[in-house]
Amino acid sequence: MSVRPLLLSLFVLSTSSMAFAQNEQASQNQQAQNQTATQNQTAGQQQKTQEQKPSATPTPPTVTGVSTYAKDKLCSPKCEAGIGNKIIVQIKNMDTTKYPPKDLVLFLDGQPIKGNAGVPVKGGELIPVPSSDLYLVEFQLDRTDDSRAAWTALLGSPSLTKPCRPVTVSVGLADAQPFAPTDPNNKPQIELRSYYQRWFIGMLLFVIAAVLVFFYLARTTNIIRDSNPPEPPEGKRKPYSLALAQAAFWFFLVFGSFLFIALVTGDYNSTITQQALVLMGIGTGTALGAAMIDSTKRGSANATLSTLEPKKAELDEEAKQLQAKVDSLSGATTDEDKKARDDASVQLKATETQLQETTAQIEEAKSGLSKPVSEGFPRDVLTDADGVNFHRFQMLIWTIVLGCLFVYGVYRELSMPEFSATLLALMGISAGTYLGFKIPEKQS
Repeated sequence: MSVRPLLLSLFVLSTSSMAFAQNEQASQNQQAQNQTATQNQTAGQQQKTQEQKPSATPTPPTVTGVSTYAKDKLCSPKCEAGIGNKIIVQIKNMDTTKYPPKDLVLFLDGQPIKGNAGVPVKGGELIPVPSSDLYLVEFQLDRTDDSRAAWTALLGSPSLTKPCRPVTVSVGLADAQPFAPTDPNNKPQIELRSYYQRWFIGMLLFVIAAVLVFFYLARTTNIIRDSNPPEPPEGKRKPYSLALAQAAFWFFLVFGSFLFIALVTGDYNSTITQQALVLMGIGTGTALGAAMIDSTKRGSANATLSTLEPKKAELDEEAKQLQAKVDSLSGATTDEDKKARDDASVQLKATETQLQETTAQIEEAKSGLSKPVSEGFPRDVLTDADGVNFHRFQMLIWTIVLGCLFVYGVYRELSMPEFSATLLALMGISAGTYLGFKIPEKQS
């Protein structure tokens, strides 16, 4: 065998092996590329499918129930609670990261009770937890400046026979809607107490007793009577004073309103407003002004009488002497005696005229001291010597009208009304008119 054919065969075989290996490598690379493309396409479809699939919505928190404390014991739902008490709200599906307890606000009948932060509470022997997925938050029922309007809406116009009424309870963020109840047909409720009935009855009896004592003193003493006359006739009473009656009227209105508001709201410090003080001040100032006018009249009358009464006595004595002289010369025969008698008669007439004028001036001065005795409250406060006076009638009517508005405002808003400057000026004008007309006023 020759060497050349052998080498040629080996070359051909080697070339064929290399071509086969290259073809095999190219086939493998193509398969790998196809597999990678398939995987990328599958991943893209999965990602697209995941993007199109909606994410799961978290379950919103709901209120399942509420409990209240009474004498250090936990009450069942609908137990009564009021200002100063604590309540515990049970919340389901509570996310404390999204709804921190300190940011939660208590809602009563949809009214946010702001200014009372929630406090988380752990279940225990006193506070049993029905299930492990409930979260307990405690709230103190306090009336703050932020919650004043809400408490007014809840407690205003309270029933005088039913101190408690049911209100729904929920919680939520201050500027959002409260959490919905777990069972819409069985909303958590408490019996919201407007006042303690026993305290209310005690306060009412105290005010009634104070009014009855005042009426007794008004009838039997000079507590709201004029300072004149200094010494009324025996068995008679001085007339009632309109100014003192007005002062007593505003005192009892403010006094009773203070007790009522403090009983319902528990607020003893910011109850009496500046307008209430102004109204009491107008009443007291009018009474003081009337007393000063009466005192001035009495002083002026006494000074006038101290001058006129001696003068009257002198005129009386002079008139008697002249009358005696005229009588002694009644049978005069001489011209001189007749002339003396005529002169004495003229002097007597002049003296009598002067005496009459002095007597009238004395009676005028005494009219400031000798007011008539009481003829009953309505006539005393409305009349003087000329009958019913408009300035007295006006003052009485405006006092009654503003008093009724005052009582209505206290009952509805649980605060003493804020009267406008116009109404207060009206009361001041009415009081000033009364005092102005009282200066020349005569009672006899």
